[in-house]
Amino acid sequence: MCSSKNINAIGIKRTLSGLILLVLFLSLFSSCITSKSRQLLQDQKQDFYPTSQYLEPYKLRIGDEIAYTLLTVNDEIQSLYNVGMNLTAIGSLSPFVIFDDGCVALPTLGRVKLVDLTIKEAESLLSQEFKKITSDAQVRIVLCNDYYFVLGDNGKGKFYLYKDNLTIFQALAQIGEISFIADLRKVKIIRKDAQGNDVVKDVDLTKASIINDEFYYLLPNDVLYIPNNSKAFFRINSVSAFLGTFIAPISLFIIVLSLF
Repeated sequence: MCSSKNINAIGIKRTLSGLILLVLFLSLFSSCITSKSRQLLQDQKQDFYPTSQYLEPYKLRIGDEIAYTLLTVNDEIQSLYNVGMNLTAIGSLSPFVIFDDGCVALPTLGRVKLVDLTIKEAESLLSQEFKKITSDAQVRIVLCNDYYFVLGDNGKGKFYLYKDNLTIFQALAQIGEISFIADLRKVKIIRKDAQGNDVVKDVDLTKASIINDEFYYLLPNDVLYIPNNSKAFFRINSVSAFLGTFIAPISLFIIVLSLF
């Protein structure tokens, strides 16, 4: 007949074996994030890509904020219209908003329609308007809302669009290291169209075809949302990390169990 000590030993061994099997079983879930779900630009079918049709200058939209500087040899007029303006420091600029009718309200000039114009086209239009005041007028415009925004556990904040036609991969490099559990197949971009309406686009960064998509290039005011992978188990990025997380409490449980 088995002693109580032997029975306890058998019970502990069975419990330990069960816990080990449970950890091994659960560890399978922690490794469900495969390299295929993380590798960028997969399934490349061709040796080169044509120049994208979306490589064109940004056109002003409803809700954009601009600031201008008037250049003229007439010091009196220049000082009158350029109070507080400094092209080298965006923070010192006084922005004007493009309203729902596509116009900005400017001192003296009144309402001028700038929506759907490029920066250069808007500069040319305002220069023509100011030439009614001084014949040598030249206008320079700065887009004050030249930023995109990032949301998600991988980081959040406002980032400067340091160049025209900034690609989404350049934006990821600017953001910094992306978490292992980020789901790069279900990235969302929220963008305002020319009428000021929000448009949501699902983007799969693991597909090479993304470079031919309109949303491959970020625009001012874009919101980039990077979700977590639904297969990320307890947000652990490797089997070893998973085992390390569970070994400590299991060891403590076995020690406590052995005392009784």
